Amino acid sequence: MRGLHQEGADLFHWSVECLREGLHGTEEDRQRIVAMCLAAQGQCSLSLSVERARSLADESLSILRRLPAGKATILALKLLESLAPGDPERMHLAQEALAIARTTETGWWLPKCIMDLGWLAMNRGDYAEVKNLVGEARSLYREMGNPALEVQALLMLSQVNMYQGIYDEARQLAQECLAVAQDMGYSAAVWWSHSAAADVALLQGDYASAQLHYQAGLNVCQELNDQQGVAIQHSGLGFAACGLRNDAKARSHLYQALQLAQRFDSARPALDVIGAMSWLLANAGDMERAVLHATYVLNHSASDLLARMRLTGVLQVAENTLPLETFAAAVEKGKLLDFDTTVQALLTELSRPPQVTTSIAAAHASQPMIDPLTERELEVLRLIVDGLSNYDIAVRLFLGVSTVKTHVNRIFSKLCVKNRTQAVARARELHLI
Repeated sequence: MRGLHQEGADLFHWSVECLREGLHGTEEDRQRIVAMCLAAQGQCSLSLSVERARSLADESLSILRRLPAGKATILALKLLESLAPGDPERMHLAQEALAIARTTETGWWLPKCIMDLGWLAMNRGDYAEVKNLVGEARSLYREMGNPALEVQALLMLSQVNMYQGIYDEARQLAQECLAVAQDMGYSAAVWWSHSAAADVALLQGDYASAQLHYQAGLNVCQELNDQQGVAIQHSGLGFAACGLRNDAKARSHLYQALQLAQRFDSARPALDVIGAMSWLLANAGDMERAVLHATYVLNHSASDLLARMRLTGVLQVAENTLPLETFAAAVEKGKLLDFDTTVQALLTELSRPPQVTTSIAAAHASQPMIDPLTERELEVLRLIVDGLSNYDIAVRLFLGVSTVKTHVNRIFSKLCVKNRTQAVARARELHLI
């Protein structure tokens, strides 16, 4: 297995061996060893303290820029790239690293740098460029026999398909990536693969599968003590629990994610939690606040396409539910939210016991049926009564249309009816609505 962590470990080992044997080289050799130790320490600090890792990487790179460029310089650049606050800075660092990789003997770093530029092309939506870069990188790593880069390629292609709405292929690629990572014993890539599969399942409305993959990813992150990964997986589990209408579990996961995000000053899981809160609020019928949170995330500079895809449905439902003026006012207020204030407010809110909603549970308990309708089926039934089509129900409940059709067929079967008109009449007879 080769990766950024492994490269850092190798270079750190080289530095230690030089020190152990007693270095009788030049001042340049001594400076390079110091820089390598700093970069390796920064890499080890990455999952514990972002600011500490950034400080060490800056110090390492300041030394290395005065020396001939090589693997060590790329390592420090890549560490800073992973910590950069925005794509312009990441692009600058990635291009500098690639230029070094193309002009010096850096082994696997060349395809790795090409793949990293592919991720940046992904962020700006240039999917054709992503595929070109992946193709170039794969041709190089095949010559090297490096399966670690195959993992990155599969993940990247999975994400391209997800963003283009080709969900089945995206999930298949994520599963292939998971198999490769497990065969290699590449633990970090195992959780990346689980997370990729979960993200696609969530967009498909397959919340149970999403929950399983996020939980598997969380288990690996905890074993690795990757606290940022733990926060990301908890936020994903919060989304999945919202989709499954288990609001108490959603609140628990989101609270843990937000605590970790605040502790390690990490914006992505914090934004994920704010986005998931819009789902939670929509579940509770508080559409105005749902719009506030969704709008804030969608307008944040650190927001990505996945966040937009997750939250589009919330805004569509809110726009169809709220009066136009109310919806427009909520959008404008959402743009003005303050990040720190919002995070603190959510921490306070999520730490409180949830308010219990008994209407659906009571309806379920009072059903005079051998096979009562589930809570989800009751929700779908109520929307059938309101005259919504399968598509409209799917949008309202953040489900796939095929999933809604399955629920409708089960409702018809349990009520012993053949169509919607009969279902509405039978539901009224049983006092389900």
